[in-house]
Amino acid sequence: MLDQETLARFRALKPGMELTLSHRYRQPMEKVFAALSTPERIADWMGVEWQGDAGPLRLGSNFSYRFKDNDMPQVGHVTAYDPPRLIEHSWFEDMPPHFVVRWALEPAKNEDGGDGCILTLTQSTAGKDDMTRNGAGWTMIMGQLDAWLAGTPFEPERSWREVRNELTETLGPEAVRDGRRFTRAGKPVVEFKRVVDRPVPELWSWLTDPEKLVQWLGPTDVELRPGGAYRIHFTMAPIVMEGRITAVDPPHRLELIWREPWFKADNVLLAFTLEPNGEGRALLTLIHTFPETYDPHDYLAGWHDFLDVLEEAMDGHPVDWNDPARKQAYETREKVYKAVAGAEG
Repeated sequence: MLDQETLARFRALKPGMELTLSHRYRQPMEKVFAALSTPERIADWMGVEWQGDAGPLRLGSNFSYRFKDNDMPQVGHVTAYDPPRLIEHSWFEDMPPHFVVRWALEPAKNEDGGDGCILTLTQSTAGKDDMTRNGAGWTMIMGQLDAWLAGTPFEPERSWREVRNELTETLGPEAVRDGRRFTRAGKPVVEFKRVVDRPVPELWSWLTDPEKLVQWLGPTDVELRPGGAYRIHFTMAPIVMEGRITAVDPPHRLELIWREPWFKADNVLLAFTLEPNGEGRALLTLIHTFPETYDPHDYLAGWHDFLDVLEEAMDGHPVDWNDPARKQAYETREKVYKAVAGAEG
């Protein structure tokens, strides 16, 4: 339980994923639905710049707004409308992975016998995204609605980061796609944990076989032994990473020194760790460690993109680095990480 009023659930779809958040409100359904479906009220309690159609909303209405605290417009349209029980709309429909957000209301009596309701928000996608990040954001937004309905300031019990961290524990690793940045022993670290729908030995081959590495990283020279080369000729940029393997334990661990043109010393390290995560699946942990004075923020979006491309390549969809849609998705991801850094404080 995230607070006294909110419950979160996650499930994997084939394809895609679904997040569900339920929150109890002490106001009747009609009042809550009006706040969810009236543009002026949405802009007020959500704190956004409304860019969609003027009310009253109906099926097919433009449901678009811009978040005021970052440069990220949300483009959507109403896909289902049943007052005062349901409003559903597309969300970021112009950017992958494309979402549908469903706000469903049901009556529920308050402790004093008055009319309240339960709001269930369901966010679904046929693609993959970090549902702990989305869930933390929606939890804050549902709290903002609660405070606005009550006419009180929004004073969350927990910070955005605390909610996201709790969702990571509650929803499990399959709901997590984003990387995180932290400091360990005085050095900045970028870490990703991904549940991959491949057994450990197969995933290992995608990290060590040059014929497979070329499909997601670029032409790679691999001498699979301590002291051996791990040289990447990146496809998407004219950069060569002159790596050197420091430890190898097939099919579970690969460590190497990471030498790009701006990293000449041996103090940048990359480690891949693989472990089983259910039948036919693996948990991939990537840890990239940098010098004390370096800010590795750009590597979050970069490794996120590479790991997405890895999964696409394993599914038989080789990457086209010149595809404008991919470039747009990468730019959006950079904005997401920038927004997340601001939310973390």
